[in-house]
Amino acid sequence: RLTKAKFLVAMTDMNVTIEPDYKVLENLFVMWDRTGVDWVDPLEFFAGISPLASVMDVDTKLKFSLEVYDHQKSGRMSREDLITVLGAINKMASYFGDAVLHKYQVALIADDLIAEDEIVENDNTIVYWDKVSRITDHQSVAEFSAGVGTARYGTEQRESINGDSTLESSKVNLVS
Repeated sequence: RLTKAKFLVAMTDMNVTIEPDYKVLENLFVMWDRTGVDWVDPLEFFAGISPLASVMDVDTKLKFSLEVYDHQKSGRMSREDLITVLGAINKMASYFGDAVLHKYQVALIADDLIAEDEIVENDNTIVYWDKVSRITDHQSVAEFSAGVGTARYGTEQRESINGDSTLESSKVNLVS
């Protein structure tokens, strides 16, 4: 667990005290604290905000996020881990008003990657090190990183009876 107090002290210790960086990170923490218990999962939180630490390309940012989440440095991720990391990045982007992915798109990216690869040692994981480009080349990720997606935080795509898609306002948290 990472409490808000510890996070704010750590930012001060690391000289992240200049506005707007300090305020943005503090507000991201508050957004991540879904239940108001004053703590977040540090792996998910840091994986989600880690793209902010780089001005490099999408591959580099995604690889860094995966490495942050893979704190044991196994080089492997499960489907659920991939969904957590991609969902965390998606959540961070929502803070800035950027286009986000729908939950089903995040799951589809993980499913497509898992389907194309061999599972490692019966533990339902794949080696992700050399798969970063396959993730960033995925159509949904390409749209997300280009900012051309149609989803925004607080919207949900639903299929109507006749099969066409509509966007509706919803209280469902799509980026968690």
